[in-house]
Amino acid sequence: MADDQRSVQRATVALSVPSRGGEHSQPVSHGQWTLDDGFHPAVSTEAVSGMAPPQVLAAFLSSVSTDRVALHRALEDGFATAVTLADASAYSAFVACIKQHFSSLEQTARAMSTRLQESHAPLAALLDGVNKLEASRLELALQGQLVRQRISSAQFEADTELKAEAATISGKLNELSAEINEQLSELRAEAQDLD
Repeated sequence: MADDQRSVQRATVALSVPSRGGEHSQPVSHGQWTLDDGFHPAVSTEAVSGMAPPQVLAAFLSSVSTDRVALHRALEDGFATAVTLADASAYSAFVACIKQHFSSLEQTARAMSTRLQESHAPLAALLDGVNKLEASRLELALQGQLVRQRISSAQFEADTELKAEAATISGKLNELSAEINEQLSELRAEAQDLD
């Protein structure tokens, strides 16, 4: 739990709106938002080369995976803010920033997999599997947000197809999350065997 809390503190990527005392329901005019990017991953790609296999797995599980969870939370929060702002440029800037951080985490995870490949190929394959699932989850989450935005901007009740698409994406995201958690549990068990 302490690692998760530290990671959330590292993953401070957010859209901010200037405070306007007592005017919470007032719309913010176009361009009155800021992108606060204070994200700092716990493990750098460069640090991986000096790690032993147990350290690599521990870093992946306690840092890379936890950072990804925190970035997904930030992605949802940023989406909610961008929809409230009704500002596509805010959302675009925010998503670009989030994608950059996910890309950085993916590079670190690939370096970890490469580090494990020589001596622990099955673990490297598991790690690669998690990375592929995480990439799919990010793309699906972004796709789901676009569908939800289209639903929220509909003048009248959103059409049934959009609602069905949103429900399908939500179901797929739940399945991906369950599969990721299953593979992470397997990696945790393998990490204990390495110690």
